[in-house]
Amino acid sequence: LAASHLGTMDLLVTKKLATQLEALLPPTATELPLSHNTQVASLLGVGLVYANTGHRHMVEVCLQQLGKLPGPELENAMDRESYSLTAGLALGLITMGRGEALAVGSLADLHLPNLLHNYMLGGPRPKLSNSMMDRPQSDQIKEGDNINTDITSPGATLALGMMYWNSGNENIAAWMNAPDTMFLLDFVRPDFLMLRTLAKGLILWDRILPSVEWVESQVPANIVGHCLVRPPDDPPPGQENLDYETINQAYCNIISGAAFVLALKFAGTWNLAAFHTLDHYVKKFIAISRRSISELTGKAMIEQTTCTLVLSQAIVMAGSGDLNVLRVCRFLRSRVHTSTIVTYGSHMAIHMAIGLLFLAGGSHALARTPTAIAALIISCFPKFPTHSNDNRYHLQAFRHLYVLAVEPRLLTTRLTETGAIVPCSVAVQYADTPQYVGPSLTLTTPALLPDLNNLTSVSIQDKNFWRTTMTKESSWATLQTILNLGGDFSVKKCGLSNSKGLLWSLSEEELVMLEENGFSRSSWQKMVFHEARSQPGEDWATHLQSLISSCVFKEQRQLLPFIHTLLSIPFNLSSHQSGFISQYLRSLLSHRNIQQSNGHSQHQHLLEPETVISVGQAASLQVDKFAMANNSPNNPSGGSQLRAGLRDFVRGEQLRPRLGDPSDRQMLSSLVTLHQVPLAATADGDSGNGGGGGHLPAKNPLKLIGQLKNSPTPASLFRLLH
Repeated sequence: LAASHLGTMDLLVTKKLATQLEALLPPTATELPLSHNTQVASLLGVGLVYANTGHRHMVEVCLQQLGKLPGPELENAMDRESYSLTAGLALGLITMGRGEALAVGSLADLHLPNLLHNYMLGGPRPKLSNSMMDRPQSDQIKEGDNINTDITSPGATLALGMMYWNSGNENIAAWMNAPDTMFLLDFVRPDFLMLRTLAKGLILWDRILPSVEWVESQVPANIVGHCLVRPPDDPPPGQENLDYETINQAYCNIISGAAFVLALKFAGTWNLAAFHTLDHYVKKFIAISRRSISELTGKAMIEQTTCTLVLSQAIVMAGSGDLNVLRVCRFLRSRVHTSTIVTYGSHMAIHMAIGLLFLAGGSHALARTPTAIAALIISCFPKFPTHSNDNRYHLQAFRHLYVLAVEPRLLTTRLTETGAIVPCSVAVQYADTPQYVGPSLTLTTPALLPDLNNLTSVSIQDKNFWRTTMTKESSWATLQTILNLGGDFSVKKCGLSNSKGLLWSLSEEELVMLEENGFSRSSWQKMVFHEARSQPGEDWATHLQSLISSCVFKEQRQLLPFIHTLLSIPFNLSSHQSGFISQYLRSLLSHRNIQQSNGHSQHQHLLEPETVISVGQAASLQVDKFAMANNSPNNPSGGSQLRAGLRDFVRGEQLRPRLGDPSDRQMLSSLVTLHQVPLAATADGDSGNGGGGGHLPAKNPLKLIGQLKNSPTPASLFRLLH
């Protein structure tokens, strides 16, 4: 209920939350038997409803509950850690990133930074104002006049970090530094160092770097040389009493905190530098878990650190389905019955990592807005339970709040005409930063877009589709609406799909349109005129240009090599491949007949009928030219050798010696194959002339039906026979 009214300050929702939270009820209200977990959930609900508002009264309520003492009859005596932590998280939600303005503005009299610092480090219990008075203290649990930092420190630390998120406040960040002496290190719980490192990274947000050096810089210099190493047998003077267990646990927690805040910084970005940095530590701690040094640190601590690192890695690679992270999760998941330190919390962390890795089936990613970062801190809090009912430090129901950080980023391109999904090249332009010039990245849809806050433009840059560009200045809201509605983006092919017939030429306007979509006019002209010089015939350039025009505007540019081969058929009938070429031409003519018989089909033809007719007529023209050339005055033998050879073949007689020229034989072979000229006996039997050889009938096409019936162009064959 509260999450659905995030940041609305809805009064009705507040009243409903008040019925489950004693802190919002008047002192004279009837005490209700409310479960502890319900009150914890209601307290965070207050933070969600008043998120990013800086509401004064709710800030006072959260601050009061942060240091709440156990009441009479063991009230607030069990699982106090989760209640205090939730109060700090709710306070951080309400003041997220507004610490600098609120501390000197409407909340200046509350002295929030000093109060939270007091709750974090301990000291005398602060005197609360009348509006922050608590109920009578417990007569069974006595905590004295000092703050119990075991209860209040985690919530206060995170509240400070979230309140001063991305502020760069050096003074507040200095409070989060790890102790720089061994003496002070003994007075801090190791798990508090993880939260302090996390809070420091939130405050100095812009200084987070995806590198091993930055992570190691968070470790105090006085313990760097003693981390995860065996104690020497002969220690140097002054190091005889070093507590290596404390040092190693402090190191593990600091690394966990630094890795977690690094993951928050690069959540859902698939940043390779961040991924490799986290992968380095994942492999390191998995290797350490197999060595005896893990006994000195505590295997439970190594296990928790490993789970935190894997979860951080999944946050960075959210929605990517990265196989490297999945392999690590699979390996860790396999230790079900092989280890006593693998608890319910370990499996929960691993399964959360797998879920984030395949977020919404790979269609969503994680946002990096202030509210999203707060939601990730709450849901992925790096303190895992030991069993399914363990809510002592963190209410497990909060793990579902990761959905507040999820945003759709899947972009799917669909054809405008049919709605079918098509792959398309999309160019995304990153914004410039003070450190580097924003790069440009080309993706192929369907694809997850990067964080839109880091981009300046997204454009369709595919030669097969019309270009569309969306920038922050013009149509950014439209892009966000498209992503929120499922990511279906309509694209239109850059062709004249509805045009009929063969395009014999292109106008200047059409050439300009093609150039705007990546088709170079110089390459067009070079192709046409280069081929015109390399092929015989004056009409080659005209044919090639018309067919290229058809391919381009029919969205069939991939057919250009095929078109080139197609136009070469008529000129290669007398080559050594004449049998194959003529059969190829016959198949094309048959294809044209099939197209004519299916003239009412709604499917687009691969080739226009005019193209096939043109090639067939060109082939007939080349044969006629060949026959005329053999019949020219330059031929000393006179007569048509090709025609005579064709007549001899039809009569069934032996080919005459004048067909000894290879080109003549190849041309005759092409004619026989193309026209399917039958042998003399077959032709006579079909025509009823009674078998055997003999002379050709008179010049009557009806009497040559046996020879002409299988030819795709009977008129051409008839001219050659007479």
